[in-house]
Amino acid sequence: IHEVALVPLTETGLRVRVVTASGENVSGAVVEAAPLNPLLPPHVAVTDANGAIAFPDAPPGSLRLTAFADGYVASTVLMPEDHRAAGATITLSRGL
Repeated sequence: IHEVALVPLTETGLRVRVVTASGENVSGAVVEAAPLNPLLPPHVAVTDANGAIAFPDAPPGSLRLTAFADGYVASTVLMPEDHRAAGATITLSRGL
């Protein structure tokens, strides 16, 4: 008989919310979660009616999160790996 120790995996999921400067949800925004490691591919998803998206299998490490939406200026934030549990909020400003 062999003893085996199980170790929980690190949580890789990430929740992102996209809002306007006044706090309104931005539905239909495209969010890219790109690892800082250029060898790993980015994950892309579209926000729901509440301006939210979940990346259940987000790439490991720190991520560059960029949100794009029609009528808004794109915005990018850096998400350190150790802050994923809190999720991220990206604020978009109206474009010209």
